[in-house]
Amino acid sequence: MSTGLFFLLSIGILGGIISATLLKKVRTPHIVGYIVTGLIIGQSGFKIVTLSDLEKLESFNFFALALIGFLVGAEIKFTDFRRYGKQFSAILFGEGFGAFILVTILTGGVLYYVSQSWNIALAGGLIFGAISSATDPASTMSVLWENRAAGILTTTIIAVIALDDALAMSLYGLFSGLVQILVKGSANTLTYELLKVAFELFGSLIAGLIIGLITIQLIRKLQQNEKAVTVSFGLFLLSIALSKLMGLDVIIVAMTAGIIISNKESLLSEHFFNFMKGIANPVYILFFVFTGARLTLGSMPHWLWIIVGLYIIGRSLGKITGSFLGARVSGAGKNVKRYTGLGLISQGGVVIGLSILAGHHLNTIPITDDVTLGDAVISTIAATTFLIQLIGPLTVNTAIRLSGEGGLNITIDDLIKERKVKDVLFPSVPLLLREHTTVSEAIHIFSSEDADFIPVVDDNNVLIGVVTFENLREILPNPALWSWSLVTDIMSYEVATAEPDQSLDAVLQLAHSINYSRIPVVKEGKLISMLKIREIEKNLRNELIKKQEQAFVQ
Repeated sequence: MSTGLFFLLSIGILGGIISATLLKKVRTPHIVGYIVTGLIIGQSGFKIVTLSDLEKLESFNFFALALIGFLVGAEIKFTDFRRYGKQFSAILFGEGFGAFILVTILTGGVLYYVSQSWNIALAGGLIFGAISSATDPASTMSVLWENRAAGILTTTIIAVIALDDALAMSLYGLFSGLVQILVKGSANTLTYELLKVAFELFGSLIAGLIIGLITIQLIRKLQQNEKAVTVSFGLFLLSIALSKLMGLDVIIVAMTAGIIISNKESLLSEHFFNFMKGIANPVYILFFVFTGARLTLGSMPHWLWIIVGLYIIGRSLGKITGSFLGARVSGAGKNVKRYTGLGLISQGGVVIGLSILAGHHLNTIPITDDVTLGDAVISTIAATTFLIQLIGPLTVNTAIRLSGEGGLNITIDDLIKERKVKDVLFPSVPLLLREHTTVSEAIHIFSSEDADFIPVVDDNNVLIGVVTFENLREILPNPALWSWSLVTDIMSYEVATAEPDQSLDAVLQLAHSINYSRIPVVKEGKLISMLKIREIEKNLRNELIKKQEQAFVQ
């Protein structure tokens, strides 16, 4: 490679992080910074990354797309589809056909004005319309994860972006065959193209299903050890290789596998999904940096820039209006009606792939003396992808912010890390023993309380030790000593404690490491409360459930 692989990768990752950090200060999603870095080092900038480099990194792009598809699939739950299936379907067809219809009309009108041919205008309009119906899952999911979004709007967006690539491929397969008939007069092309699309779609679904089921069996057999993760990752790589070998769609194969694994074996597969999420961030950075590096806007005729503008306007209005109508027809909540369209603006991945196919098929059809229909499609999609990838993440960010679903995708660990000990203390006075308490009284208290130890305090309420079962066990064989022995004679002086301003996370880790169900809380040495580990964790689980339920209130 012209600059060395590792040098190139380091520039991509470090440059992407720096750009994203700078743009984040003005509330711009990270992905925009990654693309800007790509523009700077790529074909529109200093050309540090050459087209030859990008061609040699094609395999990396397939890996990135497969990883994106897999993690998108992991977010899709059968329970959500059973509950919101009608809503998802209505929005999918509304936004997909909304974009298709508006883009077809607007771009077709300009093509007719330039070419004065209805056939070319209709052919080009249909291709642009079919391509426009797809949404980029990579940039959309990147913003959702960055915002830790959760809720019915987030779930709807994820479901729709998982499905509308298949819709775009179906529309493209149908209308690319029709276009061949319009401009070349081939009577057999439509059937061929339809069969080709059917094979790619259903073949991808079947391949993903098989890979997912095999992975589940291996995970169940190997449980959660490192070997299960390693073997599962090997199968993931195998699915990419088979997809390319058989001409299948790598995103759909990986997405199907992710859906099957997450729904059929959610608990045992959690370790594997965490591993995949762990490697996702640098992969995403490089993917979007290289996407920006590919973009060459160059010198385009003015009428192509008009098509670029109308394409973006028609696609955006079609997705926003279509989503609103689909949500309204299906009885969706106000957040879904208002903001789903904003979450479906991003463009990339499948759109670029379809434009390359269209460029190959339509490269012999002239619009003007200098531009073919294939050239127009590739140039327009390249320019619109660049512009939409700058706009799309911002609209997703806006949708999540306005809907209030940002920061709701949390775990119990998140709740723990944001709290201090004083935030979870119970107001009741802790069970305790005074330094003058006899062993007999202590035995009576232990027999009536569910406690593994009881703290001992002096007359000023200063914690001086604890009495445990082990301490009592030594004196139990001698009842004659119970009445005149004091707890200070048998207590342990070393005791783990917590303070009110201490991190709850650190205290809980300490409690689990020493196997304590309770931790005394002291302030300036005085016992003020008792941290009850099981009750705290139970309350946090209940709080998490309530937050998750609130996230899905429409």
